[in-house]
Amino acid sequence: MICVAHLVRRANGIDAFGGFLESYRRHPAGAPHELLLILKGFSGGHELAPYDALLEGVPHKRTFVRDVGYDVGPYMKVAREQSYEHFVFLNSYSRVLVGGWLETLYRHARRPRVGIVGATASYQSLASDHHAFGRAPRPDLPSYVQPLLPLYRSVRYVLAIRGQFPEFPNQHVRTNAFMVAREVMAGLRTETFLRKWDAFRYESSRQGMTPQIMAAGLQALVVGADGHGYEPPEWPQARTFWISQQENLLVADNRTRAYEEGSPELREQLAFRAWRRYPDGRVRTDVPRLGACSVAKDVPAAERRAS
Repeated sequence: MICVAHLVRRANGIDAFGGFLESYRRHPAGAPHELLLILKGFSGGHELAPYDALLEGVPHKRTFVRDVGYDVGPYMKVAREQSYEHFVFLNSYSRVLVGGWLETLYRHARRPRVGIVGATASYQSLASDHHAFGRAPRPDLPSYVQPLLPLYRSVRYVLAIRGQFPEFPNQHVRTNAFMVAREVMAGLRTETFLRKWDAFRYESSRQGMTPQIMAAGLQALVVGADGHGYEPPEWPQARTFWISQQENLLVADNRTRAYEEGSPELREQLAFRAWRRYPDGRVRTDVPRLGACSVAKDVPAAERRAS
C-alpha cells in the first residue's frame, strides 16, 4: 500500500491545508493509497475543529508530532514507524496539479533499480552559489549592515558549507513531493534536525538523501506531468523546477510558486542557481545581479522552505 503523507503544520495556518486538500480532491491520484496527515504542533482537539470540517468525507489517518525537525524530521519518523510499502511526502504548501499524479510517480518508483522519484530536483550547489554570489552587493539591506556582510558570508562558508556540499552540478531530488520505498527511506543515515542547516544537509549535501540512495546503486528520477521519468542529465529538460514555465510539474509548492509569480530578475537568478541557465533553457556563464527585487538573494532555497 502507498502512503500519501501530508505535513499539516499548525503554524502555517488552515489556508495552506485548505489549498492542498482542494487540489487533492480535484485531481484523482490514480492509484490506491491511504492519506496520512502528519499533524505538527497541535496541542488539543479544539485546534483541529476547523480542519475536521474541511476533512468531512475524506478518508484519512492521523499522526501527531511536535513542531520540531522542519519537514524532513517528521518524514523520517513516519517512515520508520509506519508499515507502508511506499511513501509520498508532501509539505504544507503542496498543491496537486494533474490527475493521475500518484500513479505516475508509482509507475516509475517500481522500475528496477530506482530508489527515489520526485516531482522536482535541482543541480543547485550551496558551495558554488557562495563562490558566485559571495561578493555580490545587497542593496536591499540597511547601510549599517553592509560592512558586516562579507564577514557573515565567510563565516557561514567555513562553518556550514565548505567540504560538506558538492560543487555544481549537485544532483539532488528536492525533499517535497517525492516517493520512496520504506526500506530505502528507513535505511538512510540522518542527524537530528534542530537547525535549518541540518535540513539543507539532508537535501543536498555530500551525505544527503539522494547521494546515499545513488551510492547504493539506485537511480534518482524526476517525474513530469507528461508521464516521463527523467534521469539526472535530463533534469533541466524536465521543465518542472525553476526553468521555462515549469509547465511539466506534477505537484507545486511554495518554492515553485515563487518562481511562477516572480519578476523576470528573480526568475533569472533562480534558473541560474538551479541549472546555470537562463529561464528559457540556454546555458548561462555570467552571474546575475542580486537586485533589490529579488527575494532569493544569497539565501539557500531550503532556508526559505516552510515545512
